[in-house]
Amino acid sequence: MKKSRSRFGFDIDQRLDADTLLNFSVHFAGLGASPDVQGALSLRRAF
Repeated sequence: MKKSRSRFGFDIDQRLDADTLLNFSVHFAGLGASPDVQGALSLRRAF
């Protein structure tokens, strides 16, 4: 049995200040045995 999946998505980065970045991402797996949606929100800070 051959299994295949397709995944696509996007990421948005927003710089809040010189040391802080806010990231939002959404990815979709639309083909295959188990299609799903994944999302993430992250805050990155330099130190």
